[in-house]
Amino acid sequence: MRDYIGHSDWHFGHDLLEVRNANNEATKFATFFELDALPTTTEMGIWDFILRQPTEFVLTQSMIFMQGIQAQKMIDRQMNLIESGDNAEHELVELRTARDYVASGVVSFGDYHASLAVMGNSPEKVLADSADLNGQFLAKGTVLKRSNLKSQFSFLSALPASKDRVKPSPRTIANFASTWSLHNYSTGKASGNPIGDGSAILPLKTLSNSLFHFNCHASEAGRNNIGEKSAGHTMILGASGSGKTTLEATLTGFLTRFDQQIFCIDYKRSTELFVRAFGGEYFAIKEGEDTGINPFQLEHTPKLVSFLNRLVCRLAQDTRGHVNAHDEKEIKDAIDSVMHFDLPMRGLSMMLQSIQMPDLRLRLSKWCRSEDGKLAWCLDSPRNLFNPKTMDRIGFDSTLLLEKESNGYIHPASEPLLACLFFLKELMQESGKLLQTIVEEFWMPANFPLTQAVMKRTLKTGRLMNEFMVLSSQSPEDAIECDIFPAIVQQTATKVYLPNPDAEYSAYQRCNLTLGEQRCNLTLGEFTKLKALDKQSRTLLIKQFNTSCFAKLDLGGFDEFLPIISGSTDDIVLSESLRSELGNAPERWIPELLKRR
Repeated sequence: MRDYIGHSDWHFGHDLLEVRNANNEATKFATFFELDALPTTTEMGIWDFILRQPTEFVLTQSMIFMQGIQAQKMIDRQMNLIESGDNAEHELVELRTARDYVASGVVSFGDYHASLAVMGNSPEKVLADSADLNGQFLAKGTVLKRSNLKSQFSFLSALPASKDRVKPSPRTIANFASTWSLHNYSTGKASGNPIGDGSAILPLKTLSNSLFHFNCHASEAGRNNIGEKSAGHTMILGASGSGKTTLEATLTGFLTRFDQQIFCIDYKRSTELFVRAFGGEYFAIKEGEDTGINPFQLEHTPKLVSFLNRLVCRLAQDTRGHVNAHDEKEIKDAIDSVMHFDLPMRGLSMMLQSIQMPDLRLRLSKWCRSEDGKLAWCLDSPRNLFNPKTMDRIGFDSTLLLEKESNGYIHPASEPLLACLFFLKELMQESGKLLQTIVEEFWMPANFPLTQAVMKRTLKTGRLMNEFMVLSSQSPEDAIECDIFPAIVQQTATKVYLPNPDAEYSAYQRCNLTLGEQRCNLTLGEFTKLKALDKQSRTLLIKQFNTSCFAKLDLGGFDEFLPIISGSTDDIVLSESLRSELGNAPERWIPELLKRR
Protein backbone atom coordinates (compact mmCIF):
# COMPACT_ATOMS: atom_id res chain seq x y z
CA MET A 1 0.00 0.00 0.00
CA ARG A 2 2.88 2.34 0.81
CA ASP A 3 4.40 1.79 -2.65
CA TYR A 4 1.11 2.33 -4.49
CA ILE A 5 0.20 5.50 -2.61
CA GLY A 6 3.74 6.80 -2.94
CA HIS A 7 3.57 6.57 -6.74
CA SER A 8 0.50 8.80 -7.00
CA ASP A 9 -0.35 12.46 -6.55
CA TRP A 10 -3.52 13.24 -4.60
CA HIS A 11 -5.46 16.40 -5.40
CA PHE A 12 -8.40 17.18 -3.11
CA GLY A 13 -11.15 19.49 -4.30
CA HIS A 14 -14.50 20.48 -2.85
CA ASP A 15 -16.40 17.34 -3.94
CA LEU A 16 -13.81 15.13 -5.56
CA LEU A 17 -10.37 13.64 -5.12
CA GLU A 18 -8.27 13.28 -8.29
CA VAL A 19 -5.51 10.66 -8.19
CA ARG A 20 -2.77 11.07 -10.80
CA ASN A 21 -0.28 8.26 -11.27
CA ALA A 22 3.33 9.45 -11.20
CA ASN A 23 4.47 6.88 -13.80
CA ASN A 24 1.82 7.41 -16.50
CA GLU A 25 -1.14 9.57 -17.43
CA ALA A 26 -3.78 7.39 -15.78
CA THR A 27 -6.14 9.22 -13.44
CA LYS A 28 -8.85 8.19 -11.06
CA PHE A 29 -11.50 10.08 -9.13
CA ALA A 30 -13.18 9.54 -5.76
CA THR A 31 -15.69 11.15 -3.44
CA PHE A 32 -16.09 10.54 0.30
CA PHE A 33 -18.99 10.12 2.74
CA GLU A 34 -19.12 9.87 6.52
CA LEU A 35 -21.78 8.05 8.56
CA ASP A 36 -24.22 10.52 10.15
CA ALA A 37 -27.02 8.31 11.51
CA LEU A 38 -28.08 4.67 11.67
CA PRO A 39 -31.71 3.46 11.58
CA THR A 40 -33.62 3.07 14.85
CA THR A 41 -32.96 -0.68 14.84
CA THR A 42 -30.17 -2.58 13.11
CA GLU A 43 -30.03 -6.22 12.05
CA MET A 44 -27.31 -8.55 10.79
CA GLY A 45 -26.40 -7.87 7.16
CA ILE A 46 -28.17 -4.52 6.98
CA TRP A 47 -25.53 -3.27 4.51
CA ASP A 48 -25.18 -6.47 2.45
CA PHE A 49 -26.83 -4.71 -0.51
CA ILE A 50 -23.50 -2.98 -1.27
CA LEU A 51 -22.13 -6.32 -2.51
CA ARG A 52 -24.43 -6.03 -5.52
CA GLN A 53 -23.60 -2.42 -6.39
CA PRO A 54 -21.91 -2.09 -9.82
CA THR A 55 -19.32 0.41 -8.64
CA GLU A 56 -15.90 0.45 -7.02
CA PHE A 57 -15.85 1.56 -3.40
CA VAL A 58 -13.98 1.24 -0.12
CA LEU A 59 -16.03 1.05 3.09
CA THR A 60 -13.97 1.60 6.25
CA GLN A 61 -15.21 1.02 9.80
CA SER A 62 -13.54 1.14 13.20
CA MET A 63 -14.62 0.94 16.82
CA ILE A 64 -12.68 1.81 19.98
CA PHE A 65 -14.36 -0.09 22.78
CA MET A 66 -15.41 1.69 25.97
CA GLN A 67 -15.13 0.41 29.51
CA GLY A 68 -18.44 -0.03 31.31
CA ILE A 69 -17.90 2.96 33.66
CA GLN A 70 -16.97 5.18 30.73
CA ALA A 71 -20.15 4.15 28.88
CA GLN A 72 -22.31 4.81 31.97
CA LYS A 73 -20.86 8.33 32.33
CA MET A 74 -21.56 8.97 28.64
CA ILE A 75 -25.20 7.88 29.08
CA ASP A 76 -25.57 10.03 32.23
CA ARG A 77 -24.31 13.11 30.33
CA GLN A 78 -26.80 12.46 27.54
CA MET A 79 -29.66 12.05 30.03
CA ASN A 80 -28.76 15.38 31.66
CA LEU A 81 -28.79 17.11 28.27
CA ILE A 82 -32.24 15.71 27.44
CA GLU A 83 -33.70 16.51 30.86
CA SER A 84 -32.47 20.11 30.61
CA GLY A 85 -33.75 20.43 27.06
CA ASP A 86 -36.85 18.98 25.35
CA ASN A 87 -37.43 16.39 28.11
CA ALA A 88 -38.35 13.60 25.63
CA GLU A 89 -39.57 10.94 28.04
CA HIS A 90 -39.29 7.95 25.64
CA GLU A 91 -35.61 8.76 25.02
CA LEU A 92 -34.98 8.91 28.77
CA VAL A 93 -36.63 5.50 29.21
CA GLU A 94 -34.40 4.01 26.52
CA LEU A 95 -31.27 5.58 28.04
CA ARG A 96 -32.13 4.28 31.54
CA THR A 97 -32.63 0.80 30.07
CA ALA A 98 -29.30 1.07 28.25
CA ARG A 99 -27.57 2.18 31.45
CA ASP A 100 -28.94 -0.88 33.30
CA TYR A 101 -27.77 -3.21 30.52
CA VAL A 102 -24.30 -1.64 30.50
CA ALA A 103 -24.05 -1.95 34.29
CA SER A 104 -24.95 -5.66 34.08
CA GLY A 105 -22.53 -6.28 31.20
CA VAL A 106 -25.23 -7.31 28.69
CA VAL A 107 -24.54 -4.39 26.32
CA SER A 108 -21.19 -2.80 25.46
CA PHE A 109 -20.53 0.52 23.73
CA GLY A 110 -17.69 1.85 21.62
CA ASP A 111 -16.58 4.95 19.76
CA TYR A 112 -17.68 4.05 16.21
CA HIS A 113 -16.58 5.51 12.89
CA ALA A 114 -17.54 4.64 9.30
CA SER A 115 -16.54 6.28 6.00
CA LEU A 116 -17.25 5.45 2.37
CA ALA A 117 -15.10 6.22 -0.68
CA VAL A 118 -16.72 5.80 -4.12
CA MET A 119 -14.29 5.62 -7.06
CA GLY A 120 -14.43 5.79 -10.84
CA ASN A 121 -12.59 6.81 -13.99
CA SER A 122 -14.43 10.08 -14.52
CA PRO A 123 -15.97 12.79 -12.31
CA GLU A 124 -19.39 12.25 -13.89
CA LYS A 125 -19.38 8.53 -13.14
CA VAL A 126 -18.21 9.04 -9.56
CA LEU A 127 -20.93 11.59 -8.83
CA ALA A 128 -23.63 9.41 -10.45
CA ASP A 129 -22.51 6.21 -8.69
CA SER A 130 -22.12 7.93 -5.32
CA ALA A 131 -25.61 9.43 -5.56
CA ASP A 132 -27.03 6.00 -6.35
CA LEU A 133 -25.15 4.30 -3.53
CA ASN A 134 -26.08 7.05 -1.08
CA GLY A 135 -29.71 6.56 -2.06
CA GLN A 136 -29.42 2.83 -1.34
CA PHE A 137 -28.09 3.56 2.15
CA LEU A 138 -30.85 6.08 2.73
CA ALA A 139 -33.48 3.48 1.76
CA LYS A 140 -32.11 1.29 4.58
CA GLY A 141 -32.41 4.14 7.08
CA THR A 142 -28.70 4.99 7.07
CA VAL A 143 -27.79 8.66 6.59
CA LEU A 144 -24.44 9.52 4.98
CA LYS A 145 -23.02 13.02 4.70
CA ARG A 146 -20.58 14.05 1.97
CA SER A 147 -17.17 15.00 3.38
CA ASN A 148 -16.50 17.91 0.98
CA LEU A 149 -13.58 19.92 2.44
CA LYS A 150 -12.95 17.23 5.08
CA SER A 151 -12.36 14.61 2.38
CA GLN A 152 -8.58 14.49 2.99
CA PHE A 153 -9.26 13.39 6.58
CA SER A 154 -11.78 10.78 5.34
CA PHE A 155 -9.08 9.49 3.01
CA LEU A 156 -6.55 9.29 5.85
CA SER A 157 -9.06 7.51 8.11
CA ALA A 158 -9.12 4.56 5.69
CA LEU A 159 -5.40 3.89 6.07
CA PRO A 160 -4.06 1.32 8.56
CA ALA A 161 -3.10 2.69 12.00
CA SER A 162 -4.56 6.10 11.19
CA LYS A 163 -5.76 8.21 14.11
CA ASP A 164 -7.87 10.50 11.91
CA ARG A 165 -11.55 9.73 12.41
CA VAL A 166 -14.25 12.11 11.13
CA LYS A 167 -17.61 12.25 12.96
CA PRO A 168 -17.09 9.35 15.41
CA SER A 169 -20.14 8.52 17.55
CA PRO A 170 -20.99 6.14 20.40
CA ARG A 171 -22.68 2.93 19.20
CA THR A 172 -23.38 -0.49 20.66
CA ILE A 173 -21.33 -3.49 19.63
CA ALA A 174 -24.59 -4.89 18.17
CA ASN A 175 -24.70 -1.91 15.78
CA PHE A 176 -21.12 -2.58 14.78
CA ALA A 177 -21.74 -6.31 14.23
CA SER A 178 -24.83 -5.60 12.13
CA THR A 179 -23.09 -3.20 9.76
CA TRP A 180 -19.85 -5.19 9.63
CA SER A 181 -21.47 -8.59 9.12
CA LEU A 182 -18.51 -10.07 7.18
CA HIS A 183 -20.92 -11.41 4.56
CA ASN A 184 -19.48 -11.91 1.09
CA TYR A 185 -19.77 -14.06 -2.03
CA SER A 186 -17.68 -17.22 -2.27
CA THR A 187 -14.74 -17.07 -4.64
CA GLY A 188 -14.08 -20.79 -5.10
CA LYS A 189 -10.50 -21.99 -5.55
CA ALA A 190 -8.49 -20.52 -8.42
CA SER A 191 -5.35 -22.68 -8.25
CA GLY A 192 -3.90 -25.72 -6.51
CA ASN A 193 -6.87 -27.94 -7.42
CA PRO A 194 -6.39 -31.73 -7.71
CA ILE A 195 -6.70 -32.31 -11.47
CA GLY A 196 -4.59 -31.13 -14.39
CA ASP A 197 -2.41 -28.09 -13.76
CA GLY A 198 -4.47 -27.16 -10.70
CA SER A 199 -6.35 -24.27 -12.33
CA ALA A 200 -10.08 -23.96 -11.73
CA ILE A 201 -12.28 -25.66 -14.32
CA LEU A 202 -14.52 -22.74 -15.13
CA PRO A 203 -14.81 -19.03 -14.22
CA LEU A 204 -18.33 -17.88 -13.32
CA LYS A 205 -19.82 -14.58 -12.18
CA THR A 206 -21.53 -14.16 -8.82
CA LEU A 207 -24.63 -12.01 -8.43
CA SER A 208 -22.33 -9.08 -7.66
CA ASN A 209 -20.36 -9.72 -10.88
CA SER A 210 -17.33 -10.84 -8.88
CA LEU A 211 -15.45 -13.95 -9.98
CA PHE A 212 -16.23 -17.48 -8.76
CA HIS A 213 -13.78 -20.27 -9.61
CA PHE A 214 -15.85 -23.42 -10.17
CA ASN A 215 -14.41 -26.88 -9.51
CA CYS A 216 -15.99 -30.32 -9.43
CA HIS A 217 -13.25 -31.60 -7.11
CA ALA A 218 -13.33 -30.37 -3.54
CA SER A 219 -10.07 -29.42 -1.85
CA GLU A 220 -9.04 -27.12 0.97
CA ALA A 221 -8.64 -23.49 0.01
CA GLY A 222 -5.13 -22.11 0.25
CA ARG A 223 -3.43 -25.50 -0.16
CA ASN A 224 -1.72 -26.99 -3.20
CA ASN A 225 -3.61 -30.25 -3.86
CA ILE A 226 -2.38 -30.89 -7.43
CA GLY A 227 -2.30 -34.62 -8.16
CA GLU A 228 -4.22 -35.67 -5.07
CA LYS A 229 -7.03 -38.22 -5.41
CA SER A 230 -9.80 -35.97 -4.12
CA ALA A 231 -13.54 -36.46 -4.48
CA GLY A 232 -14.95 -34.79 -7.57
CA HIS A 233 -18.46 -36.20 -7.96
CA THR A 234 -20.99 -33.53 -8.91
CA MET A 235 -24.78 -33.58 -8.71
CA ILE A 236 -26.91 -31.25 -10.87
CA LEU A 237 -30.63 -30.85 -10.17
CA GLY A 238 -32.95 -28.50 -12.03
CA ALA A 239 -36.25 -28.24 -13.84
CA SER A 240 -36.42 -28.90 -17.58
CA GLY A 241 -35.35 -25.80 -19.54
CA SER A 242 -33.25 -24.31 -16.72
CA GLY A 243 -29.90 -24.87 -18.50
CA LYS A 244 -28.77 -28.24 -17.17
CA THR A 245 -27.43 -29.55 -20.49
CA THR A 246 -25.75 -26.23 -21.25
CA LEU A 247 -23.94 -26.38 -17.90
CA GLU A 248 -22.86 -29.99 -18.50
CA ALA A 249 -21.56 -29.19 -21.98
CA THR A 250 -19.69 -26.11 -20.79
CA LEU A 251 -18.05 -28.02 -17.93
CA THR A 252 -17.12 -30.86 -20.27
CA GLY A 253 -15.65 -28.42 -22.80
CA PHE A 254 -13.49 -26.67 -20.21
CA LEU A 255 -12.34 -30.05 -18.86
CA THR A 256 -11.09 -31.17 -22.29
CA ARG A 257 -7.88 -29.17 -21.69
CA PHE A 258 -7.04 -31.94 -19.20
CA ASP A 259 -7.69 -34.57 -21.93
CA GLN A 260 -10.26 -36.49 -19.90
CA GLN A 261 -12.08 -39.63 -21.02
CA ILE A 262 -15.85 -39.28 -21.29
CA PHE A 263 -18.49 -41.92 -20.64
CA CYS A 264 -22.08 -40.68 -20.93
CA ILE A 265 -25.42 -42.34 -20.25
CA ASP A 266 -27.72 -39.87 -21.98
CA TYR A 267 -31.42 -39.01 -21.95
CA LYS A 268 -33.31 -37.60 -24.96
CA ARG A 269 -29.98 -37.33 -26.85
CA SER A 270 -29.29 -34.06 -25.04
CA THR A 271 -25.51 -34.56 -24.94
CA GLU A 272 -25.05 -36.14 -28.39
CA LEU A 273 -23.80 -33.10 -30.27
CA PHE A 274 -21.23 -31.98 -27.73
CA VAL A 275 -19.97 -35.55 -27.17
CA ARG A 276 -19.44 -35.84 -30.94
CA ALA A 277 -17.98 -32.31 -31.08
CA PHE A 278 -15.29 -33.36 -28.57
CA GLY A 279 -14.30 -36.30 -30.78
CA GLY A 280 -16.47 -38.93 -29.11
CA GLU A 281 -18.65 -41.73 -30.45
CA TYR A 282 -22.37 -41.90 -29.80
CA PHE A 283 -24.80 -44.82 -29.98
CA ALA A 284 -28.58 -44.90 -29.62
CA ILE A 285 -30.40 -47.78 -27.90
CA LYS A 286 -33.69 -48.29 -29.75
CA GLU A 287 -36.51 -50.76 -29.24
CA GLY A 288 -36.01 -53.91 -31.30
CA GLU A 289 -32.69 -52.82 -32.88
CA ASP A 290 -29.50 -54.76 -32.16
CA THR A 291 -27.48 -52.85 -29.56
CA GLY A 292 -24.14 -54.40 -30.51
CA ILE A 293 -23.66 -55.42 -26.85
CA ASN A 294 -22.61 -58.98 -26.01
CA PRO A 295 -20.82 -59.07 -22.65
CA PHE A 296 -19.84 -62.75 -23.15
CA GLN A 297 -17.44 -61.66 -25.91
CA LEU A 298 -15.41 -59.36 -23.68
CA GLU A 299 -11.96 -60.41 -22.49
CA HIS A 300 -12.26 -63.50 -20.28
CA THR A 301 -11.35 -62.50 -16.73
CA PRO A 302 -12.60 -63.50 -13.25
CA LYS A 303 -14.20 -60.05 -13.03
CA LEU A 304 -16.19 -60.69 -16.22
CA VAL A 305 -17.33 -64.13 -15.05
CA SER A 306 -18.51 -62.69 -11.74
CA PHE A 307 -20.45 -59.98 -13.57
CA LEU A 308 -22.02 -62.49 -15.99
CA ASN A 309 -23.24 -64.59 -13.06
CA ARG A 310 -24.92 -61.57 -11.47
CA LEU A 311 -26.36 -60.45 -14.81
CA VAL A 312 -27.83 -63.81 -15.90
CA CYS A 313 -29.30 -64.39 -12.44
CA ARG A 314 -31.17 -61.09 -12.80
CA LEU A 315 -32.37 -62.13 -16.28
CA ALA A 316 -33.60 -65.43 -14.90
CA GLN A 317 -35.71 -64.06 -12.05
CA ASP A 318 -39.25 -65.40 -11.64
CA THR A 319 -42.34 -63.22 -11.23
CA ARG A 320 -41.47 -62.64 -7.57
CA GLY A 321 -37.92 -61.58 -8.43
CA HIS A 322 -36.34 -64.75 -7.04
CA VAL A 323 -33.75 -67.24 -8.32
CA ASN A 324 -33.30 -70.42 -6.30
CA ALA A 325 -30.02 -72.11 -5.48
CA HIS A 326 -30.45 -74.82 -8.12
CA ASP A 327 -30.97 -72.17 -10.81
CA GLU A 328 -27.88 -70.29 -9.67
CA LYS A 329 -25.77 -73.48 -9.85
CA GLU A 330 -26.98 -74.33 -13.34
CA ILE A 331 -26.36 -70.76 -14.53
CA LYS A 332 -22.82 -70.83 -13.14
CA ASP A 333 -22.03 -74.14 -14.87
CA ALA A 334 -23.49 -72.86 -18.15
CA ILE A 335 -21.41 -69.67 -18.03
CA ASP A 336 -18.22 -71.60 -17.21
CA SER A 337 -18.92 -73.87 -20.14
CA VAL A 338 -19.65 -71.17 -22.74
CA MET A 339 -16.59 -69.10 -21.78
CA HIS A 340 -14.34 -71.91 -23.07
CA PHE A 341 -15.70 -71.52 -26.61
CA ASP A 342 -14.13 -69.37 -29.29
CA LEU A 343 -14.99 -65.69 -29.03
CA PRO A 344 -17.57 -65.52 -31.91
CA MET A 345 -19.57 -68.40 -30.40
CA ARG A 346 -19.99 -66.90 -26.94
CA GLY A 347 -23.34 -65.44 -26.01
CA LEU A 348 -26.64 -66.00 -24.25
CA SER A 349 -27.88 -68.28 -27.05
CA MET A 350 -24.90 -70.62 -26.68
CA MET A 351 -25.21 -70.54 -22.89
CA LEU A 352 -28.89 -71.50 -23.15
CA GLN A 353 -27.92 -74.81 -24.75
CA SER A 354 -26.38 -75.84 -21.43
CA ILE A 355 -29.54 -75.02 -19.44
CA GLN A 356 -31.64 -78.13 -18.80
CA MET A 357 -34.30 -77.02 -16.31
CA PRO A 358 -37.46 -76.15 -18.34
CA ASP A 359 -38.63 -73.21 -16.16
CA LEU A 360 -35.20 -71.61 -16.10
CA ARG A 361 -34.75 -72.19 -19.82
CA LEU A 362 -38.13 -70.58 -20.51
CA ARG A 363 -37.29 -67.47 -18.47
CA LEU A 364 -33.97 -67.00 -20.25
CA SER A 365 -35.24 -67.75 -23.76
CA LYS A 366 -36.79 -64.30 -24.22
CA TRP A 367 -33.25 -62.84 -24.10
CA CYS A 368 -31.77 -65.24 -26.71
CA ARG A 369 -31.50 -64.98 -30.52
CA SER A 370 -31.62 -68.77 -30.90
CA GLU A 371 -35.14 -68.76 -29.43
CA ASP A 372 -36.23 -65.64 -31.32
CA GLY A 373 -36.76 -63.99 -27.94
CA LYS A 374 -38.54 -60.64 -27.84
CA LEU A 375 -35.60 -59.09 -25.92
CA ALA A 376 -32.80 -60.84 -27.84
CA TRP A 377 -31.81 -57.49 -29.40
CA CYS A 378 -30.60 -56.26 -26.01
CA LEU A 379 -27.65 -58.39 -24.90
CA ASP A 380 -27.28 -61.22 -27.45
CA SER A 381 -25.67 -59.46 -30.37
CA PRO A 382 -23.90 -61.79 -32.85
CA ARG A 383 -20.79 -59.64 -32.49
CA ASN A 384 -19.85 -57.36 -29.61
CA LEU A 385 -19.03 -53.90 -31.00
CA PHE A 386 -17.51 -52.37 -27.87
CA ASN A 387 -13.92 -52.77 -26.76
CA PRO A 388 -13.30 -50.91 -23.48
CA LYS A 389 -9.56 -50.79 -24.16
CA THR A 390 -10.08 -48.61 -27.23
CA MET A 391 -13.01 -46.52 -25.94
CA ASP A 392 -12.03 -42.95 -25.05
CA ARG A 393 -15.07 -40.69 -25.36
CA ILE A 394 -18.42 -42.37 -25.81
CA GLY A 395 -22.10 -41.68 -25.21
CA PHE A 396 -25.23 -43.82 -25.22
CA ASP A 397 -28.75 -42.54 -25.80
CA SER A 398 -30.51 -44.48 -23.03
CA THR A 399 -33.89 -42.74 -23.19
CA LEU A 400 -35.65 -46.10 -23.64
CA LEU A 401 -34.06 -47.33 -20.42
CA LEU A 402 -34.44 -44.19 -18.30
CA GLU A 403 -38.09 -43.37 -18.92
CA LYS A 404 -40.79 -44.29 -16.44
CA GLU A 405 -44.35 -44.11 -17.70
CA SER A 406 -47.19 -42.56 -15.71
CA ASN A 407 -48.44 -46.01 -14.69
CA GLY A 408 -45.00 -46.85 -13.28
CA TYR A 409 -43.97 -49.13 -16.17
CA ILE A 410 -40.22 -49.48 -16.66
CA HIS A 411 -38.75 -51.23 -19.68
CA PRO A 412 -37.64 -54.79 -18.74
CA ALA A 413 -34.28 -54.24 -20.47
CA SER A 414 -33.46 -51.18 -18.34
CA GLU A 415 -31.57 -52.86 -15.52
CA PRO A 416 -29.54 -55.43 -17.53
CA LEU A 417 -28.59 -52.97 -20.29
CA LEU A 418 -27.61 -50.24 -17.84
CA ALA A 419 -25.63 -52.81 -15.87
CA CYS A 420 -23.69 -53.72 -19.02
CA LEU A 421 -23.02 -50.06 -19.79
CA PHE A 422 -21.69 -49.48 -16.28
CA PHE A 423 -19.54 -52.60 -16.58
CA LEU A 424 -18.06 -51.32 -19.85
CA LYS A 425 -17.31 -48.07 -18.01
CA GLU A 426 -15.52 -49.95 -15.23
CA LEU A 427 -13.33 -51.76 -17.76
CA MET A 428 -12.67 -48.48 -19.57
CA GLN A 429 -11.63 -46.95 -16.24
CA GLU A 430 -8.88 -49.50 -15.61
CA SER A 431 -6.46 -47.39 -17.66
CA GLY A 432 -6.30 -44.93 -14.76
CA LYS A 433 -6.79 -41.91 -17.00
CA LEU A 434 -9.00 -39.05 -15.79
CA LEU A 435 -12.56 -40.23 -16.51
CA GLN A 436 -15.66 -38.05 -16.51
CA THR A 437 -18.81 -40.13 -16.21
CA ILE A 438 -22.08 -38.33 -17.05
CA VAL A 439 -25.28 -40.05 -15.93
CA GLU A 440 -28.53 -38.36 -16.96
CA GLU A 441 -31.61 -39.11 -14.82
CA PHE A 442 -29.30 -40.90 -12.39
CA TRP A 443 -32.19 -41.87 -10.12
CA MET A 444 -33.26 -44.65 -12.50
CA PRO A 445 -30.02 -46.73 -12.39
CA ALA A 446 -29.73 -45.81 -8.70
CA ASN A 447 -32.89 -47.83 -8.04
CA PHE A 448 -31.78 -51.10 -9.73
CA PRO A 449 -29.83 -53.59 -7.58
CA LEU A 450 -27.24 -54.35 -10.31
CA THR A 451 -26.40 -50.72 -11.10
CA GLN A 452 -27.02 -49.36 -7.63
CA ALA A 453 -24.08 -51.30 -6.22
CA VAL A 454 -21.80 -50.08 -9.03
CA MET A 455 -22.82 -46.45 -8.47
CA LYS A 456 -22.27 -46.64 -4.72
CA ARG A 457 -18.86 -48.22 -5.24
CA THR A 458 -17.87 -45.54 -7.75
CA LEU A 459 -19.07 -42.76 -5.47
CA LYS A 460 -16.97 -44.10 -2.59
CA THR A 461 -13.82 -45.26 -4.36
CA GLY A 462 -13.91 -43.73 -7.86
CA ARG A 463 -11.53 -40.95 -6.84
CA LEU A 464 -8.80 -43.56 -6.28
CA MET A 465 -9.16 -44.60 -9.94
CA ASN A 466 -9.18 -40.98 -11.15
CA GLU A 467 -12.91 -41.02 -11.97
CA PHE A 468 -15.58 -38.48 -11.11
CA MET A 469 -19.29 -38.68 -11.87
CA VAL A 470 -21.60 -35.89 -13.02
CA LEU A 471 -25.08 -36.97 -11.95
CA SER A 472 -27.97 -34.89 -13.27
CA SER A 473 -31.74 -34.95 -13.38
CA GLN A 474 -34.51 -32.69 -14.66
CA SER A 475 -36.86 -34.41 -12.22
CA PRO A 476 -35.51 -33.48 -8.76
CA GLU A 477 -38.46 -35.08 -6.97
CA ASP A 478 -37.75 -38.49 -8.57
CA ALA A 479 -34.04 -38.10 -7.84
CA ILE A 480 -34.65 -37.28 -4.19
CA GLU A 481 -36.87 -40.36 -3.82
CA CYS A 482 -34.28 -42.83 -5.20
CA ASP A 483 -33.03 -45.52 -2.84
CA ILE A 484 -29.45 -44.30 -2.44
CA PHE A 485 -30.03 -40.55 -2.59
CA PRO A 486 -28.67 -39.96 0.96
CA ALA A 487 -25.44 -41.74 -0.07
CA ILE A 488 -25.29 -39.66 -3.27
CA VAL A 489 -25.63 -36.42 -1.28
CA GLN A 490 -22.89 -37.50 1.12
CA GLN A 491 -20.46 -38.58 -1.59
CA THR A 492 -20.94 -35.76 -4.12
CA ALA A 493 -18.34 -33.09 -3.41
CA THR A 494 -20.17 -30.43 -5.43
CA LYS A 495 -23.90 -29.88 -5.70
CA VAL A 496 -25.45 -27.57 -8.29
CA TYR A 497 -29.10 -26.56 -8.03
CA LEU A 498 -30.71 -24.90 -11.04
CA PRO A 499 -33.97 -22.91 -10.91
CA ASN A 500 -37.12 -24.88 -10.21
CA PRO A 501 -39.98 -22.40 -9.66
CA ASP A 502 -42.54 -25.15 -8.98
CA ALA A 503 -40.48 -26.88 -6.29
CA GLU A 504 -41.61 -27.36 -2.71
CA TYR A 505 -39.18 -27.10 0.19
CA SER A 506 -40.59 -30.29 1.74
CA ALA A 507 -39.54 -32.24 -1.38
CA TYR A 508 -36.00 -30.86 -1.42
CA GLN A 509 -35.47 -31.10 2.31
CA ARG A 510 -37.55 -34.12 3.34
CA CYS A 511 -36.04 -35.37 6.58
CA ASN A 512 -36.12 -38.58 8.54
CA LEU A 513 -35.30 -37.49 12.06
CA THR A 514 -34.96 -41.08 13.27
CA LEU A 515 -32.21 -41.81 10.76
CA GLY A 516 -30.74 -38.31 10.98
CA GLU A 517 -31.27 -38.01 7.25
CA GLN A 518 -31.22 -34.62 5.57
CA ARG A 519 -32.00 -34.81 1.88
CA CYS A 520 -30.53 -31.95 -0.15
CA ASN A 521 -28.63 -30.01 2.51
CA LEU A 522 -30.44 -26.81 1.48
CA THR A 523 -31.29 -24.19 4.06
CA LEU A 524 -34.69 -22.52 3.88
CA GLY A 525 -33.02 -19.24 2.90
CA GLU A 526 -31.13 -20.89 0.03
CA PHE A 527 -34.24 -22.68 -1.18
CA THR A 528 -36.36 -19.52 -1.04
CA LYS A 529 -33.86 -17.65 -3.24
CA LEU A 530 -33.56 -20.64 -5.60
CA LYS A 531 -37.32 -20.97 -6.01
CA ALA A 532 -37.63 -17.25 -6.77
CA LEU A 533 -35.31 -17.57 -9.78
CA ASP A 534 -36.77 -17.68 -13.27
CA LYS A 535 -35.84 -20.67 -15.45
CA GLN A 536 -34.21 -18.29 -17.92
CA SER A 537 -32.18 -16.46 -15.26
CA ARG A 538 -29.09 -18.60 -16.02
CA THR A 539 -28.38 -18.49 -12.28
CA LEU A 540 -27.39 -21.52 -10.24
CA LEU A 541 -26.72 -22.36 -6.61
CA ILE A 542 -23.36 -24.08 -6.03
CA LYS A 543 -22.74 -25.87 -2.73
CA GLN A 544 -19.37 -27.30 -1.71
CA PHE A 545 -18.47 -28.27 1.85
CA ASN A 546 -20.46 -25.82 3.99
CA THR A 547 -20.14 -22.92 1.55
CA SER A 548 -22.70 -21.87 -1.03
CA CYS A 549 -22.76 -19.34 -3.83
CA PHE A 550 -25.27 -18.11 -6.39
CA ALA A 551 -23.47 -17.76 -9.71
CA LYS A 552 -24.42 -17.05 -13.32
CA LEU A 553 -23.62 -18.94 -16.51
CA ASP A 554 -24.89 -16.54 -19.17
CA LEU A 555 -23.67 -17.45 -22.65
CA GLY A 556 -25.27 -14.44 -24.30
CA GLY A 557 -23.25 -13.54 -27.39
CA PHE A 558 -22.38 -17.18 -28.08
CA ASP A 559 -25.75 -17.98 -29.67
CA GLU A 560 -24.03 -19.32 -32.78
CA PHE A 561 -22.58 -22.23 -30.82
CA LEU A 562 -25.53 -23.01 -28.53
CA PRO A 563 -26.94 -25.63 -30.96
CA ILE A 564 -23.82 -27.73 -30.28
CA ILE A 565 -23.85 -27.15 -26.52
CA SER A 566 -27.57 -27.84 -26.14
CA GLY A 567 -29.04 -28.98 -29.44
CA SER A 568 -32.72 -29.32 -30.30
CA THR A 569 -34.24 -32.34 -32.05
CA ASP A 570 -34.07 -30.47 -35.37
CA ASP A 571 -30.35 -29.83 -34.86
CA ILE A 572 -29.73 -33.52 -34.09
CA VAL A 573 -31.63 -34.66 -37.20
CA LEU A 574 -29.73 -32.17 -39.34
CA SER A 575 -26.41 -33.33 -37.89
CA GLU A 576 -27.27 -36.94 -38.79
CA SER A 577 -27.84 -35.92 -42.39
CA LEU A 578 -24.62 -33.93 -42.53
CA ARG A 579 -22.52 -36.68 -40.97
CA SER A 580 -23.81 -39.15 -43.55
CA GLU A 581 -22.59 -36.71 -46.23
CA LEU A 582 -19.37 -35.40 -44.70
CA GLY A 583 -18.27 -38.01 -42.17
CA ASN A 584 -17.98 -37.87 -38.37
CA ALA A 585 -15.01 -35.48 -38.15
CA PRO A 586 -16.28 -32.50 -36.05
CA GLU A 587 -14.28 -29.96 -38.07
CA ARG A 588 -16.27 -30.95 -41.17
CA TRP A 589 -19.89 -31.28 -40.04
CA ILE A 590 -20.06 -28.59 -37.31
CA PRO A 591 -19.35 -25.56 -39.58
CA GLU A 592 -21.86 -26.89 -42.11
CA LEU A 593 -24.47 -27.43 -39.39
CA LEU A 594 -24.08 -23.87 -38.10
CA LYS A 595 -24.28 -22.52 -41.65
CA ARG A 596 -27.38 -24.50 -42.71
CA ARG A 597 -29.33 -23.64 -39.57
